[in-house]
Amino acid sequence: MTIYRVLLLFLLWVCLPNFSSMEMFFRRTSEPQTKVVKARTAGRDGKVLHRQKRGWMWNQFFLLEEYTGSDYQYVGKLHSDQDKGDGSLKYILSGDGAGTLFIIDEKTGDIHATRRIDREEKAFYTLRAQAINRRTLRPVEPESEFVIKIHDINDNEPTFPEEIYTASVPEMSVVGTSVVQVTATDADDPSYGNSARVIYSILQGQPYFSVEPETGIIRTALPNMNRENREQYQVVIQAKDMGGQMGGLSGTTTVNITLTDVNDNPPRFSQNTIHLRVPESSPVGTAIGSVKATDADTGKNAEIEYRIIDGDGTDMFDIITQKDTQEGILTVRKPLDYESRRLYTLKVEAENTHVDPRFYYLGPFKDTTIVKISVEDVDEPPVFSRSSYLFEVHEDIEVGTIIGTVMARDPDSASSSIRFSLDRHTDLDRIFNIHSGNGSIYTSKPLDREISQWHNLSVIAAEINNPKETTRVAVFVRILDVNDNAPQFAVFYDTFVCENARPGQLIQTISAVDKDDPLGGQKFFFSLAAVNPNFTVQDNEDNTARILTRKNGFSRHEISSYLLPVVISDNDYPIQSSTGTLTIRVCACDNQGNMQSCSAEALLLPAGLSTGALIAILLCIIILLGSTSFLSDMSSFHKDSGFLWTVLSDIPLQTGKLLSHNRCYFHQHRAVAFSNLIVIVVLFAALKRQRKKEPLILSKEDIRDNIVSYNDEGGGEEDTQAFDIGTLRNPAVIEDKKLRRDIIPETLFIPRRTPSAPDNTDVRDFINERLKEHDIDPTAPPYDSLATYAYEGNDSIAESLSSLESGTTDGDQNYDYLREWGPRFNKLAEMYGGGESDKDS
Repeated sequence: MTIYRVLLLFLLWVCLPNFSSMEMFFRRTSEPQTKVVKARTAGRDGKVLHRQKRGWMWNQFFLLEEYTGSDYQYVGKLHSDQDKGDGSLKYILSGDGAGTLFIIDEKTGDIHATRRIDREEKAFYTLRAQAINRRTLRPVEPESEFVIKIHDINDNEPTFPEEIYTASVPEMSVVGTSVVQVTATDADDPSYGNSARVIYSILQGQPYFSVEPETGIIRTALPNMNRENREQYQVVIQAKDMGGQMGGLSGTTTVNITLTDVNDNPPRFSQNTIHLRVPESSPVGTAIGSVKATDADTGKNAEIEYRIIDGDGTDMFDIITQKDTQEGILTVRKPLDYESRRLYTLKVEAENTHVDPRFYYLGPFKDTTIVKISVEDVDEPPVFSRSSYLFEVHEDIEVGTIIGTVMARDPDSASSSIRFSLDRHTDLDRIFNIHSGNGSIYTSKPLDREISQWHNLSVIAAEINNPKETTRVAVFVRILDVNDNAPQFAVFYDTFVCENARPGQLIQTISAVDKDDPLGGQKFFFSLAAVNPNFTVQDNEDNTARILTRKNGFSRHEISSYLLPVVISDNDYPIQSSTGTLTIRVCACDNQGNMQSCSAEALLLPAGLSTGALIAILLCIIILLGSTSFLSDMSSFHKDSGFLWTVLSDIPLQTGKLLSHNRCYFHQHRAVAFSNLIVIVVLFAALKRQRKKEPLILSKEDIRDNIVSYNDEGGGEEDTQAFDIGTLRNPAVIEDKKLRRDIIPETLFIPRRTPSAPDNTDVRDFINERLKEHDIDPTAPPYDSLATYAYEGNDSIAESLSSLESGTTDGDQNYDYLREWGPRFNKLAEMYGGGESDKDS
């Protein structure tokens, strides 16, 4: 190839004119590009004529690219008319590449190129030339511009922008179908010669494809190219310059061509008959197998739709197309029965969903196959005659009555006997039972609709030969109503009648309820059990009735309440009735009939107790007490209003004196003394309520601080200190808050708190509680004038003469001798001889 290039360059050099030998002459003229030549000639009139000659056009040089010589390549020569050859002029070159790529001889004006020049780098260079006087450095010629144009040679081969192209064309395309266009470029000068004229040819890929020489368009060359036979092709395209002539340069590229799929193949089943098996117990929707047709196409061209088009099992089976696998899945559509039918035959069709009309001539794009399905026998559970049962029964049937029967059978060919049972989880109360042999359900307990109106049972049927095969069925038992409940009052009625009531006055409206639920609805009738002179019942005929008075006026003193029996009956068969009793209280009312008071005790309180009743009670208390000291204290009642306090304060002392003589006698009658004290307190409270309580201190000045007490007991024999009343009081019973006693309280009666004593046996606690009640009584005397005898002083040599606190002392007295006194003292021996105090016992 290199030899051909060298030879071509040599031929061009020989044939082309030698532009390098041109000489340029310069002269100072008005037109610097021309040379003027003057000649003298004689005209007809004898005058001398001056002829002016135009100069030669010098402003363009030509230089061949890719010079391969060893010396500098000669470009041309610059020469001025002013140059006498004596070396007085100097030539100067400037512009593109001056001094580097192009140099000039200062004396001769010869221009040379210093290296090889590539036209593809730069096609021309613009330079400027000037001649100056060497001594004066003044220009002798104006600066002139000229161009050096590079002549092209074929030194660049055609190139493709991509080394490998990828293209596709549908299979079965007609001859000449365009596939792709490839284009090569040549860096040589397209305007000079044929160096850049490219011609395309195919080196590889025939006879399937061809290429147009001028355009590079690749086309199909064979008809009916089938993708299923061959899908990929590799085509090599060559681009050659010089018009494809010998000696031209060339380049190649590779084109990978793929045949795309078209729907030119119908689906095909690999078998004409397909056999499948399915157990008869398979539930609806169960997949029993698949069928598949093959299609040589791909993508959507291979998509298939399956359907059952014929056969004796079209209503028993379905087929579903599986898109991802392109299979037809056969499923059970209805329950199967081996005993009814054992073999089904189906005709299944597979058809393309996207058909290309251009290929109808290839035949129908569908195929069919026969599918035979065999049903296998399975031991099936019993089958009930119904999916559920509903039985209705009246609630008054006798125990043991059959309410209904369920039936079941074994569907297998070898029939087995059935055993029935009740699921006890649905009948926890065991109200029903079932005969295991015939399925009859009967009652085992009485029914009551009012307790449960529905019973939801579950009956189990099992094969005797195979108890594991069971079936359940729901049995709904509805209890029908029977009129077995009598009506009653709807609510509890709190009824009253005013003392000033008039005849015919409405005092109460009553209604009734009934647990029964008759078909025609409830209907109640109201009446009195007997004629009543005071009240009557009027039926409103809307399941309500009114209670009316029959006389004028009622009295609480005579009768405080009335009992009115009312008979309520229903309207169903058999008729049920009941008697409800209304309690009607007699109350005091205002003029508008509003109740004010219904209690009869309010009438007795103002009257108080009669004098005879009080004397009788007082005599009984005196007889029970049997003590002369107690009677003497009672005689002072009319003399001193502080009788109660004196008695309460003297009781411990008097009792202590009695017990000091006969201590055991006191313990024997101790409970009787407590009862007497309680009766006395109640008696005095009733007497005080009869009197009008007025404040003892009427003046506005409080004189309680002026009262001086001299009857307080000292602190004991060893008490030598000044009197301190605080030592005489029990800190446990100090009052938290006391009311004023010199004014009348707002209410006539203040409820008195009577907290229970810790052990209910200590007289001291009892007395303290009574004192506290009187301290908060505003009608009692000022407390500063009272003496307190609740406690004795401390540290007495004789100690206490009372036995009231003996139970809490730590004394070591021995009471075992009480057991020797006989049966009468056994109780005291148990109380004091057990080692525990009264309080603890």
